[in-house]
Amino acid sequence: MSTQRLGPSGPNYSPQVRVQAIGIGLGAPGQLICAAALALLLALAAWLWLLASGAYVAALLLAALLAGTAACLGGCARSLSPGEDSGLGIALHAGALICALAAGTALLIAVLQALLGPAPAASLPRLAVWTGFWLACAALLALLPKAWTAEPVRRWGGRALAVMAMLWALLSGVSLYNPWWGMVPARVQGLPLLNALLIGYALPAALLLWASAHWHEAGEAWLNAAAKRISALLAALWVMLEVRRAFTGPDLTHAAVSTLGAWLWAVVLIALALAALLLLTRNGPRAGGPAKSEPDAYRPAGGSTMPALRPSMLLRQSQAPSARVRGRAKRADPNWAPPQ
Repeated sequence: MSTQRLGPSGPNYSPQVRVQAIGIGLGAPGQLICAAALALLLALAAWLWLLASGAYVAALLLAALLAGTAACLGGCARSLSPGEDSGLGIALHAGALICALAAGTALLIAVLQALLGPAPAASLPRLAVWTGFWLACAALLALLPKAWTAEPVRRWGGRALAVMAMLWALLSGVSLYNPWWGMVPARVQGLPLLNALLIGYALPAALLLWASAHWHEAGEAWLNAAAKRISALLAALWVMLEVRRAFTGPDLTHAAVSTLGAWLWAVVLIALALAALLLLTRNGPRAGGPAKSEPDAYRPAGGSTMPALRPSMLLRQSQAPSARVRGRAKRADPNWAPPQ
């Protein structure tokens, strides 16, 4: 009895056996998940290096590793058959989106460090850049082919990115990077109306106003309303800060305001309040106007003061009396009264 020893060139050898041996017995999805986990571990090491050194080389390495992780998770999600493990597919698509956003964030941090220096240097341009970044990510996610990501991830991911852009613009413009009372205020250098306030406040306001028009067409009413309100607030802050800068100079925190500047600032506040009141009055319902649900065909013609007949009134007159009304009529009739 002879024993045949199998080797790389034996009769039972196939490339699939070798692939599974390299992938620790896993198929293509398992191998991609292992590659993603390894890339995440390396990205963690790069992130710790970035925190320790603050160099943009570490940020670039972190961005590259996170992009590789996103590619592995996205490939694993697309390798699943449609309709099979839908929950796992949505989780993999969401993980790929999160890693891709983290890679873009790390790359933008590296670019800003190279061009503007470490934070909080050039704080107002950072406000505009990050607002535009989150809005651009939301727009890019909406433009991706449907086969590249799951529909719940596309829909809710776009909403989350829109909310993130609005929250960043609101919190940074009102509190964090505000040059008057902010946490990290910076001097506003430049000419009147052509300075960092134009980039930090007017540009995000314009971007949010543009995004609100897109959300209005997409049927996202609450995103549209929130974007319009935050855009109006940023525009108002831009006008206020520009008026203060005209009297105090580049330093808006410690310089004293003259009497003329204080009066002019009060006039600007009153004008902004009146503009907001006019806008709210114009958008609200008009008092004394006809109801929108009432058709024009049922209005009295020729300026008559007689009330117009509506279909509901005609139907109410043609309906038979209810059982309760019939019961009351029977009790009132002496012929139906109970015997004494």
